[in-house]
Amino acid sequence: MERRLTRRGCDYGAVYIHSVALATEDKALVLSGRAVRAVKQGRAKFLAELAKKMARCKRGSRQWKKYLRAKRYLQQKSDAQVKDWLHKTTKQAIDFLLAEQVTHLVIGKVDGIEKNTRKDTTKKQKTTQRRRQQLSLWEHGRLTAYLTYKAKKAGVVVEETGEAYTSQDCPFCGGRHQTRTRHFFCPVTKTGRHRDVNGAQNIARRKYPMPVTDVSVVFKQPIWNKKYRRGNGVDGDDLARAEAW
Repeated sequence: MERRLTRRGCDYGAVYIHSVALATEDKALVLSGRAVRAVKQGRAKFLAELAKKMARCKRGSRQWKKYLRAKRYLQQKSDAQVKDWLHKTTKQAIDFLLAEQVTHLVIGKVDGIEKNTRKDTTKKQKTTQRRRQQLSLWEHGRLTAYLTYKAKKAGVVVEETGEAYTSQDCPFCGGRHQTRTRHFFCPVTKTGRHRDVNGAQNIARRKYPMPVTDVSVVFKQPIWNKKYRRGNGVDGDDLARAEAW
């Protein structure tokens, strides 16, 4: 089947809220990143607890080694979970590209966004301590790698471009408007759309022309496991099991 020439933009959305947002001129897919966030936040919490326990032990002692094994166990388990969910996320993204017969994918580059957020005065003023912590745990590098090689394997041409201000640029009036919610709204034309979808479309527009039309948005979870609906991916039972390991 011959594929029509379709360009699609890819935005990584808000840190940990939506891991991937893909958009053409009339359709969009937004994939949640909350499962990965839960696992990494849970890991950080329990690793901090283990660090406190290790600090009270003599380095190299029996108990210290026990905590060290527990630390490695939790790191390996959480890393395997994150890797699995990133593969599921990118698999759904590629399936969507193929269903829409997309030929070109433009990915927004976010390299360096998390660097020097504490030392750089300008960056520090724009971010909170919580946001800096979220940025330090962001998996955008591995997500980009998985998405790129899977897209190329599917025959989709992958390109990259800068993503700065793409979520703020207005396709309706051509101006730039800031927003504090997940919905982008243009105060000039009184119209709007999902912020990450707007960012994904503007990323594509930096390489190719794209008309401004109504967009049908589909929201999906890469995985829906009852265990991870509440709380963190790594729970207290995991910590006890790791200490006994």
